Amino acid sequence: ARTKAVENHFPWVEAAKRQLHQRGRSCHVVRGNFDYASGDSALKELWRMTRGQLDALICANDLMAIGLIDGLTFDLAIKVPEQISVVGFDDVAMAGWPSHCLTTYRHPTRRMAQATVELIKEVDVNPSLTPVAVRVPGQLVPRHTHIDRTPGSGKSGQPARKGRKQR
Repeated sequence: ARTKAVENHFPWVEAAKRQLHQRGRSCHVVRGNFDYASGDSALKELWRMTRGQLDALICANDLMAIGLIDGLTFDLAIKVPEQISVVGFDDVAMAGWPSHCLTTYRHPTRRMAQATVELIKEVDVNPSLTPVAVRVPGQLVPRHTHIDRTPGSGKSGQPARKGRKQR
């Protein structure tokens, strides 16, 4: 029931699961509270669910990803990204710190705010406008917490290294 509630609230989760399934991959979803501690808690739950058979984890925000990475590193002695990839979402300043170097997805907040203001102006002029969904694409920010494990990718499971070493 918990997984279904998350999927209903975040339609992109169901879309991601479909994409992974089409590629012969499984996907498990656990709910978190968007904080550091819930990243570690989600890791422990996923670890139990999968008996440690994980190769990548995508977190709903960067703070959860950092908590999850610390759980992997300090509690389970799992090396990120050599043994498992982790990706966050938000690109908070801490994600770019040398101690984290978290691969993440950056929201285009300025463009999102501009689009919102434009929509508000349009509704002010014409309140009977039909509601619309506006997609404002963001950007993947690759750092040091992921590697390409796709068979045939030619990456041989080696993390890209720039700047400081991973912990």
